[in-house]
Amino acid sequence: MYLNEPIGKDKDDNVVTLQEVLENSERNIEDEVDMKMKVKLLCQKMKEILRDRERTILELRFGLRWP
Repeated sequence: MYLNEPIGKDKDDNVVTLQEVLENSERNIEDEVDMKMKVKLLCQKMKEILRDRERTILELRFGLRWP
């Protein structure tokens, strides 16, 4: 599913997209998704490169925990 795909109609029979539903005046949804993907990639790289103690310190310091 893409952000610009129609997901339904509003009460005035206008097409509504997922992006319109998720849009927030403070943050751009594309930037938010991009940031989350980058954090996930960073955490994966940290698991590959760092020792457990080093990774734990960085995760706790910067809140980088990714389930």
